[in-house]
Amino acid sequence: MTALLEHCHAPYSGFHVAAIAVTRGGDVYPGVNIESAAYSTTICAERNAIHSAVTAGVRTGDISELHIPARSDAGQIIAA
Repeated sequence: MTALLEHCHAPYSGFHVAAIAVTRGGDVYPGVNIESAAYSTTICAERNAIHSAVTAGVRTGDISELHIPARSDAGQIIAA
């Protein structure tokens, strides 16, 4: 997952995040965070990984794992 960090676009926060969605069949779909000056169009790595899988034809119910960094926003929500 560390190799994906070079693909992040985080010119405002400088905070690079990568995530990986894994299907029940073991297929892997990466995602990275992409920041925008228009904050509402910024996308987190977790959603980007899921969107990558769906774009490739995967149904969301077939995603069995989402690998995320422990310090991500999603990780904080899961831990709550």
